[in-house]
Amino acid sequence: MHKQMGIQYPSGKCALLVVLVCSLVPCGEDLHGSASPTPRLAQQGYSPTTKTLLIANIGTGDQEKRSRLAAYDEVSGSIKWVAIPGNRAPIDFAWVPDRAAFVVTDLEEGVTLFQKDTSGNGYTPTRIQGPDGVFFSQCSWSPKGRWLAVNCLDRANVTRGALWLYQFGDKALEKTGLAVDHRPVTWGSDGLLYGTKDSEVLVVELTGGKPKVVRTVPLKRELTLFYGMFGAQPLFLSYDEIKLGDKTVVTLDRSAKFRVMATEKNIFLSVSSKYLGVFNTAGLEIARGNPGRLIKLGSVKDPNTVYGLADSSLVCLSVTKGVLTIQTVADLDNVTKTGSDR
Repeated sequence: MHKQMGIQYPSGKCALLVVLVCSLVPCGEDLHGSASPTPRLAQQGYSPTTKTLLIANIGTGDQEKRSRLAAYDEVSGSIKWVAIPGNRAPIDFAWVPDRAAFVVTDLEEGVTLFQKDTSGNGYTPTRIQGPDGVFFSQCSWSPKGRWLAVNCLDRANVTRGALWLYQFGDKALEKTGLAVDHRPVTWGSDGLLYGTKDSEVLVVELTGGKPKVVRTVPLKRELTLFYGMFGAQPLFLSYDEIKLGDKTVVTLDRSAKFRVMATEKNIFLSVSSKYLGVFNTAGLEIARGNPGRLIKLGSVKDPNTVYGLADSSLVCLSVTKGVLTIQTVADLDNVTKTGSDR
């Protein structure tokens, strides 16, 4: 039996705004497009190499601070400012696997690579050349860090997108010619990625930087949000159901916000202050907890651990042998000045 949970759907000012916001925030986020955005994490915002987690939109009352990125250091427990990507809060950000470097996407200004400087006290930005006439949306690194996928949306019609790739060390994004929609692209390996177009999942092989659609997975229900592939099965939201292929994992009502975070082994689902569940790749619940507050899941640390935000707190959630542990690890109101970090 699947469970009935809660969901709140967005109320946009116009269709264009709804499509843009839905495509530019992590899956399941509150989609109201507030002028004062709340703190935000990203799917690939954690680095096991530096043991740091990137956080955007801290200090919502200060435009200058909102445009900065902060980093939580797991070793010291401190939060420090690490980068100033642009004049606005970044759209997406992702650590380069196995490197002390990360990329940031800005809606209009494009992609910037930040690499650890020689002093070890900060990160040096390098702008990556990209196409004109597009909005720069989500980005994601392949597992070994060879390729960065960037979803570029047509400014004239943001429901239409195109996949652009960046190879670490190059100076510009590369056009692939692969048409995708506004939903994020996910990776299976450095040579395998998944995109969506209408109500189909595109299974794409990448050889020498050239993508080729080798299979499509048609969905029997309309595709609202796409979270990735588990084996041969797509995990997605269709109206009020979280689906794993043809299987309904959870049925949601419209009474609350929700958030889904998928790792290699587990699906974390935060629905309300009273329920946070963990499901395996077969769509079966393996653990649950009563967090006492709504947690917005945001970054994957490892297959069994994710980070989330609850009010002004940073929260770490992990599952071990059917037991869910929820731990508050930092206060987002306590950010130190820019300084040396890991």
